[in-house]
Amino acid sequence: MDQAIYVGGARRPCMDLSDELATLREEGAPGDFLWVGLKDPTQAEFDEVNDELGLHYLHRPFTGTDDLGLWLKAFYTELNGLLDASTKVIAHSESVDDRIIGIMGGYIRWSGMVDDPSLAINLTERIAKRQLDPFAREVILMAHELR
Repeated sequence: MDQAIYVGGARRPCMDLSDELATLREEGAPGDFLWVGLKDPTQAEFDEVNDELGLHYLHRPFTGTDDLGLWLKAFYTELNGLLDASTKVIAHSESVDDRIIGIMGGYIRWSGMVDDPSLAINLTERIAKRQLDPFAREVILMAHELR
């Protein structure tokens, strides 16, 4: 686990997560933030971050394409509930590849924010700043069927 405080754009060491976060909340300026990096985190590391910062997490590993429709429907339903409750959500993957971009673009369509499939693909490509691969496009195209 790595952690740092960014104040005025400059990185400085972070000693205690809870103390640093409290200081940021009291004295921090817009743009200052606490960064916590977890690479291949253990359950103990997740628990430490949760205990220190009062954060909650849900781990939803991608199960592959065999049951893609079922996984997406469950994921989108859960994500929608979290967002409806004003929960802040971070979706992550090993890399920001077309798999996660397509899944998030599919949510844009599934949720009804954008109904037109071509527009949803175009919007997702603009967000990603690149053309999507066939998997990402297929997820966006099928998303409305999962409602």
